[in-house]
Amino acid sequence: MNAKKKVNIFIVEDNKVFTMALKTDIETAFSHLPLTIHTFEAGETCMEKFKEIKPEVVILDYHLNGKYYDAIDGIKVLDWIKKENTESNVIMLTG
Repeated sequence: MNAKKKVNIFIVEDNKVFTMALKTDIETAFSHLPLTIHTFEAGETCMEKFKEIKPEVVILDYHLNGKYYDAIDGIKVLDWIKKENTESNVIMLTG
């Protein structure tokens, strides 16, 4: 039997309601795949976990500074991800 590789997805979004809706939609649409979805409200926490787990897909909010004045924005996180691992696919979102 050929086991499918687990797909790691990071959702980086400071809106909790949107994050949960997106996570549920992904889990439903791709229920046939072994997924692990990690959610983050801030770019900094995503970057810390990224050092441990290199996700296949990152869904990244353009504006991440909703709660904290000095929070890192989505573009800075994107730049960091592309330097850290060029194989991760990034989808940018904005509302």
